[in-house]
Formats: sequence, C-alpha cells, structure tokens
Amino acid sequence: MLQTSAELQNCVRKAESVLASNDGMVVDLVVNRALPTAAVVHRVPVQAVVDGADYDGGLILYVEEGRLYGLEYWWVTEDKPDDFPPVSAVGRPVVAA
Repeated sequence: MLQTSAELQNCVRKAESVLASNDGMVVDLVVNRALPTAAVVHRVPVQAVVDGADYDGGLILYVEEGRLYGLEYWWVTEDKPDDFPPVSAVGRPVVAA
C-alpha cells in the first residue's frame, strides 16, 4: 500500500472535483486552503494501472504545494472512454520513477 501523509489523506476526504478539460479526462481537485499541507520534497506523480471492465490505461494523481491538485485518466484504447473507470478496475498505486 502506498504510504501517504495524514495531511494528504485528509485532503482526499475533503476534496471537491472540477472538470479541467473537455478533450481529456482531467479533474482539478479543489482542497480547502485552510487544511494543513503535507511535507512533499519532490514532485513525483503517483499512478495506478487501470485494467478491467473494458478500461485500459492509468490514473495519475498530482500534488502541488503540499495539497492534492489533480487527477488524470489516460487510456490506450482507440476511443476516449465516456467516464472515469470504476474503482474495481484501478490497480494499486505506485510512485512514478
């Protein structure tokens, strides 16, 4: 399991989403600025493989200034999916190298 700070876990519980792009599957995560920030020393995205339920690709989670910032779904199929994949199709998170 991916180890995250308590601050980022708190952001997950309280984040709101805003569609960032009509041509991709990108969501801005809006987090209350009053919440404490996580001590993030470098900007390495976390990603998870998506495979199943007719979805193939991955999710990338972005952190900016110690807060969750965005979520992107990328796919390898010819056609853009209609929606984000179900949780059951998302694999375990890994830190991108």
